[in-house]
Amino acid sequence: MNTTETESIAAMRLHDNLAVVAVTKHNSIGYLDAVFDCYEAGSTVLPVADHADPVPAGLSVVHRQETSTDTGWYRRAVTPRRGTEPAQISLSSGTTGAPKALLLSHRALADVATRLSTAMQLDASAREYVGVPVTFSFGFGRIRALASVGGEAFIPARGFRIDELAGLLRSDEVNSLSAVPTLLRLLIAEREKFRDIGAKLRWLEVGSQSISLPEKQALRQIFPNARILQHYGLTEASRTTFLDISSEEDHLGSVGRPTGSVEIKLLDDGRIAIRGPHLASGIVTADGLQSITDTEGWLVTSDLGHIADGYLYFDGRADDLINVGGVKVPAEAFERAVLARTKPYGEIAVAPMDDALLGQKALVVSTAIADVADKSALRDAVRTTAAEFKVAESGFELAYVESIPRTETNKVQRRALAALAEPAIRSRAASSNEGSSSVEAVFRKTFGAAADDTGRSFIDFGGDSLSYVRTSLELEAILPTMPEGWEAMSIAELAGLEGDGETGSASTPTRRNPGLLLNLDTLRGLACLMIVAVHVIGADPVDGLQLPAGSWWHQVMNNLEFVRLPLFTCLAGIFYGALPASRSGWPGFMSRKLHQFVPPLIFATLVFWGLRRWIYGADEDLLLAFVNGYLHLWYLDTLLVIFAVAAAADLAGGSRSHLLVMTAIASGLLYLVVPELDLLHLRNTLFLFPFFVFGVLLYRFPVIATDRVSLPLALPLTLAYPIAYNILGAGLPGTSLDALLTWTSGAAATVVLLRLMPRIGLLEIISIYSFTIYLWHPAASALVRTLLDTSGVGVIWFLFAIGLVAGVALPIAIHRLAGRVPVFGALLKG
Repeated sequence: MNTTETESIAAMRLHDNLAVVAVTKHNSIGYLDAVFDCYEAGSTVLPVADHADPVPAGLSVVHRQETSTDTGWYRRAVTPRRGTEPAQISLSSGTTGAPKALLLSHRALADVATRLSTAMQLDASAREYVGVPVTFSFGFGRIRALASVGGEAFIPARGFRIDELAGLLRSDEVNSLSAVPTLLRLLIAEREKFRDIGAKLRWLEVGSQSISLPEKQALRQIFPNARILQHYGLTEASRTTFLDISSEEDHLGSVGRPTGSVEIKLLDDGRIAIRGPHLASGIVTADGLQSITDTEGWLVTSDLGHIADGYLYFDGRADDLINVGGVKVPAEAFERAVLARTKPYGEIAVAPMDDALLGQKALVVSTAIADVADKSALRDAVRTTAAEFKVAESGFELAYVESIPRTETNKVQRRALAALAEPAIRSRAASSNEGSSSVEAVFRKTFGAAADDTGRSFIDFGGDSLSYVRTSLELEAILPTMPEGWEAMSIAELAGLEGDGETGSASTPTRRNPGLLLNLDTLRGLACLMIVAVHVIGADPVDGLQLPAGSWWHQVMNNLEFVRLPLFTCLAGIFYGALPASRSGWPGFMSRKLHQFVPPLIFATLVFWGLRRWIYGADEDLLLAFVNGYLHLWYLDTLLVIFAVAAAADLAGGSRSHLLVMTAIASGLLYLVVPELDLLHLRNTLFLFPFFVFGVLLYRFPVIATDRVSLPLALPLTLAYPIAYNILGAGLPGTSLDALLTWTSGAAATVVLLRLMPRIGLLEIISIYSFTIYLWHPAASALVRTLLDTSGVGVIWFLFAIGLVAGVALPIAIHRLAGRVPVFGALLKG
């Protein structure tokens, strides 16, 4: 602080205190006018929540001003003053102690407004929806920048609201937005509301909290024409760096670079130091103004970072380091790494929590999430992040709470998190110790704090097929009898059944191992990839990439013959076991299956038949295409027949599976003796039926896979088919030995994968769209292959990789687009 500034501050003192005007804080037009009026009158502003609140030492209130609460459009042109005289007192957030009274000069405020408007290229046409309270440094900084260029601001009456913003954007009333990442995550989750209007936004500023790389990329997609700026700063050093999210590529994960006269550097311990005209003049205390900089004008922060190519990367706060058994973990860096691995769906915060063994653990807290898939994704993201930071699974805890405590300036109150999450952690520990011994514990384990609402059912929580399997397995170990349609019953209703009947009676289902089936969606995604891969290569030398029959590509695909469709069919059986025909009867069950399969089957057959006729001149009988099963679509015919026969046998056999098993044995024997039939690929149906039944048995009798001898037995049996294939070669396919080896190796491979395959997030995502991918992957990969062929691209591995990606990604895009039009949805994705 220079001599002139010191004298200016001294001149404003009253009885050795700094004279201030206390202005009541409201997110309102009245508050803005009151502050700007004080600036023009040469008074120093002290924003207060209530006039009864104590005034910080070193300040004397000479006037108290109430402000109105009016909201709406704010239009006031303001030329920033650039003198060193005091302008405003800003109270620090006080996350670790009492707030400090930081003195900001007009020069500091003007420097920020000028650099901000320049970096964003703001002009008088800006009409902004101010999504953060104007009582915050972030919000008022937006107002100052807009006022300096003659722009306008809209102050929402009830705070940031997505529908209100979308409406104003649609009607061309706003073209600019400012918001913190917490609010923008809500917007990203509702991105469909901005699909047709996002291009209208011209400016967007993000700040105050960390924002992950995927979230930045999502904002660019939603608002393709906006200049999106992220800032990094502190109350005492507002908007130190800027990152142009809309155009930056190489350093999108950073928080940007300093502009104007602002400088940054790193100390030896990694802490960030800042220097520039935007710094606060000091801290007002009872003993006078206390400097916040060293003798060279550097403000040394408690923030950690690193610099690459002039860009600053924020690594968290030094005072938020978590010591996990000697491993130092920056809380905010851990938090950002978790966010980068999950889709935006709520708030996440990380804080230290005491642990008797390790000293501290990393506590990851999230707001309550009802979607089990999201909770599963978060759990996987935390586990992966912990490994990245060299922290074992015992070194972190994951808890769900209603809200995350924050300061007035939206900073996480990390020290309050552990106390807030403690009840949830204690409750979960108790449930774990009980082995999920109650209905409520099972639902709480699956759906978190949302399960406290015991009037809701599994369907109400939006549980998916995987969570259905998990939940039903655990409930069957608790309830004397498993009621039909349990998924539609409330938690309270199911809990009321816990005491009915006699525990341990003959009607009590066998205890299963829920952990066995946790990777079902991963396996479904894996099977889907293998099916796409074989069609990209081509089942025959004249298909796909048209490679010679003896190429190693074909050898690899042929070696996997025993696991592709057998695994897919086994999984279908497992999911049938979870939702059998007994829940709605044969007519109801088959009605749902026909509704799911027939429309897309008919439509896809017509599309592929038409394309082959148009592009290749294929002269194929359309009626036979439907009757015999067309191209890869034959498998859908096969599944429908399998579902129909299996459901009938299952219902006829009652609660036992003996008739279903006998039907599978008969199917296998028939396959070995009947000749090849074109009609609906019935021979393929006979071949695959045992795999479906095996899947049902795996669900109903998991001991098949969990017994200690199962894995040692299954591992060598898995190799039976590939070993025989590589010895017998062309002499194997189509023979009885071929069938016996495929049944053996396919079933064994399913057991091995269930036991050993880890959960993989990408495969789980693919599995969601597996039906649509199966329908349309040949067309998608063929389209891309044709385009590349015309470009002269001939590198096989590249063609394969692009074809595989296209065969997955384009059907996913079709699925998502079709979901917007119900009629097409039924035809394109079932």
